[in-house]
Amino acid sequence: VFNTLSTQVPTLMLSFFFGSGITGLYSLGQRVVGLPMQLVGQATAQVFFPEAVGANREGSLAATTDAVFKRLVLIGIPVLAVIALVAPELFAVVFGEGWREGGTYAQWLTPWLFLVFVSSPLSMLPSILEKQRQEALFQAFLLSSRVGALSIGGFLNSPRVAVALFAGVSALCWFGFMLWN
Repeated sequence: VFNTLSTQVPTLMLSFFFGSGITGLYSLGQRVVGLPMQLVGQATAQVFFPEAVGANREGSLAATTDAVFKRLVLIGIPVLAVIALVAPELFAVVFGEGWREGGTYAQWLTPWLFLVFVSSPLSMLPSILEKQRQEALFQAFLLSSRVGALSIGGFLNSPRVAVALFAGVSALCWFGFMLWN
C-alpha cells in the first residue's frame, strides 16, 4: 500500500498544487526516463528472484546480488548520463518547445530513477531474507518524505522546487535502500 501510494502521490499532489500542465510535464519526464528502465528492471527481477532463492540456499546470495547489481549499473550509467545531459533539448526536439520543462524535470528525476533501476530488481531480497517489516518501514518513510517534499514546493508555489525536492528525497531514500539491500 505504501509503495502504491508513493508512486501515485507526485501526480496527485502536483495536480492539486499546480494543475494539469505541471503534472503533465512531470509525468512525461518520469515516463520517458522511467519506462524503459522499468521494463529492463522488471525483466531482470523476474530472472533474479529464482536465482537469488537458490543462491540463498547455497550461501552465495551476496555474490549473486553483487553480479546483478554491477550489470545494472553498467547498463544504466551511459543511458541515464545522456538523458541527464541533454533531456531539455531532446524533449524540445521530440515533443515540441512547450515540453522543454518536462526535460528539465527528467534531468532532476534521473538520479532517483537510476537508483530505482539498479535497486528494484534487488527489492526481492527483503522477501527472500524475511525482512518485509524493514521494507514496509522504508516504504512508509519514502511516502512521508515525498509528501513532505511536494508539500514544501506546493506551499512555496514553485513546481520546480517541488519536483527537485521530490527527486532529491526519492534519490536519498533509494540510495539508502540500495545500500541496505
